[in-house]
Amino acid sequence: MDEKDPPSLRHPRLTDFLSCADFGADEVLRLVASAERVSDGPLASAIVEAARERGVRMSDPTLVEHTPGEGIHAVVDGHELWIGSKEFAGPHGFTDAPDEVIARHAAAGKTALVVAIDGRPGAVLAVEGVPRGGGDGRIVR
Repeated sequence: MDEKDPPSLRHPRLTDFLSCADFGADEVLRLVASAERVSDGPLASAIVEAARERGVRMSDPTLVEHTPGEGIHAVVDGHELWIGSKEFAGPHGFTDAPDEVIARHAAAGKTALVVAIDGRPGAVLAVEGVPRGGGDGRIVR
């Protein structure tokens, strides 16, 4: 497979990362990848791979709660994270997630993830090449 293949046939990859937190993009990516590293889905794999490519050292989360089709709630190094759809993460600190950014990613065939950290906006990420309605029963938005 190569860049000419449609995104649905490529290995999922993190393509966009908008950090909204006040402690830096690398730290936000570290926290999100640390939370996602215990997951085996395509979104998690893309985020963890991007962190590894950037040399980000991940930590072990002390709590991870999965809500299938919506996202995860995790605690990493004392920081509480909500990662998933706007509907999932929004009520936990990112109620003003930028709809136009999320819509732009969706129009490009990407899956947008909203991240709330410690009750505040954390990031908006986009992953392309995520299989839709895969055989594992997950719903990818």
